[in-house]
Amino acid sequence: MEIKRMRLSANSVATIDLETLPDGTKRIVKSSEDAFVLEAEATMLDHLRPHLRVPEVFEHARGRLVMEYIPNDNACNGRCEEEIADALARLHGITAAGVFGFGSDTTIGPFRQRNSPRIRWVDFYREMRVLDFAAKAFDEGRIDKALLVRIEKLAADFEQFLTEPEHSSLLHGDVWSGNVLTRNNRLSAFIDPACYYGHFEMELAFIGMFNTFGESFYARYREHRPIREGFFKTRADLYRIFPYLVHVRAFGDGYLGGLEAILRRAGY
Repeated sequence: MEIKRMRLSANSVATIDLETLPDGTKRIVKSSEDAFVLEAEATMLDHLRPHLRVPEVFEHARGRLVMEYIPNDNACNGRCEEEIADALARLHGITAAGVFGFGSDTTIGPFRQRNSPRIRWVDFYREMRVLDFAAKAFDEGRIDKALLVRIEKLAADFEQFLTEPEHSSLLHGDVWSGNVLTRNNRLSAFIDPACYYGHFEMELAFIGMFNTFGESFYARYREHRPIREGFFKTRADLYRIFPYLVHVRAFGDGYLGGLEAILRRAGY
């Protein structure tokens, strides 16, 4: 049986190919020598699938993860953004009985995400996200000691700025335009999750970091779940410390300015 293969992308962690079977069926094939990367993605997709439209997993073995191919035309506004808001609001209604974290470590981009459970959200965000990634960024030479200390001081004071949610929420964890597949201005699927149970505001902060969606999204989301006062002015900034650290580790100095600006605005 002949299979046509086209290379889509490759990085230091995984290679992504588009395979076309003789009957014309297409599928995505991820390959990696790091078994954890593929195991984590398969686990996250299986966990999300009852609650969110994500690709079907056909095979996970021998360093390969074979998934459903879903066409994407990157056209999304108005009605499409409302669909996405509906989908994420439903997802955020799934809780883990007050525990923040996940049953195993997961990944975000090329990096491992620690998910050891915590009873309090602020503790989880401080320890498993900000301090963990800041320490790794320092060890990798991406940030200097002075910046690390500033981050640590702000993290120690998170209780002054951040609030505990009524319950934990299942998050996709990495929602931006490249991870939302659309077609004909309708939502098709979400891909490349970095999921865990956290505060739904974390998801919204990620989305706002690159202005992924417009006011149609937020207006529709508010119909399902109120966004407490102070989120856009203060808390969103602090929740973006984590994605900035992810980007600093992955792409370098270009994202340091944004990270330092957040610290300055918070007074650190």
